[in-house]
Amino acid sequence: MGKTKSQVLNDLFKKCNLTSEDVHKHKFYTIITRTGIEKVQAAYGINVTFDIVNLSDDHKHCLIKAVGTMGESRTETYGECAPGNNNNAYPVAMAEKRALSRIVLKLAGLYSEGVFGEDESEDFKSKPKSAKKSLDTKTYNAMMNAVKSDPQRVLDALSKYDLTDEQHDSITAAAQAAI
Repeated sequence: MGKTKSQVLNDLFKKCNLTSEDVHKHKFYTIITRTGIEKVQAAYGINVTFDIVNLSDDHKHCLIKAVGTMGESRTETYGECAPGNNNNAYPVAMAEKRALSRIVLKLAGLYSEGVFGEDESEDFKSKPKSAKKSLDTKTYNAMMNAVKSDPQRVLDALSKYDLTDEQHDSITAAAQAAI
């Protein structure tokens, strides 16, 4: 029997040394940040080359082809950037980031698990949250107990709280051990 999505994501956290800062939830998807993509790339030994396929004269439209290899596996994909899907002043770099996210996630087999890179869509960027709550002792203890049975849920909840470094480190370490 295959692994559940939660098991696959737990394996990913462990293999790639991801932290709660490397991922966030967006509706039905798990979104990996730029640092998370680079950790996955390194952990899976993915090599990528890029080629600019098209760059408009005004540099506002860019299409970049990424070719990636992981062991004997090879695949290619594209990253594109245009005024309609980009709010940044650096479309070439944005197209490259999108191509890298896509190639890494394809080769690592994570698209089939509903995992996307935050650079793939402006909608995927983590939004600044309203003021975070302090983590009181009762909630901290509840998280430490819950991490044993559902470490991913606890890691996902960390972003809601204003944690001390000690609290963050102890909960993250407990989650990593449980994964």
